[in-house]
Amino acid sequence: MTLKTQMAADASIFIDTDDFGEEITYNGAASTINAELVYGETVVEDEMGGQQLVKSMEAMIKKSDVTLPARNDTIENSDEEVFVVQRSIRSDAVFHIVEAVKVTRQTLGNIGR
Repeated sequence: MTLKTQMAADASIFIDTDDFGEEITYNGAASTINAELVYGETVVEDEMGGQQLVKSMEAMIKKSDVTLPARNDTIENSDEEVFVVQRSIRSDAVFHIVEAVKVTRQTLGNIGR
């Protein structure tokens, strides 16, 4: 067994999105996948050039479910809240971790700037 294979096997035991994850829809796909989600808040620029506090999330997604996450991809959680990926925080042999912000009427025009 190679080191890469062993790391993947270890990660799947310690970070188990199947048992501990939440169902999400990634980019409007027909099927759902499981991801570990951590919610918080972040500041974004609003339409008037001011700042607004919005709900955000970090999502840990298996590479086997999403090959390469990109800015402006969408994530819909089980509460039907839609988040837009802002950046990829980290990727390794098994997982991607992305940061996303909740889409609101005020932030929609500024997402992706």
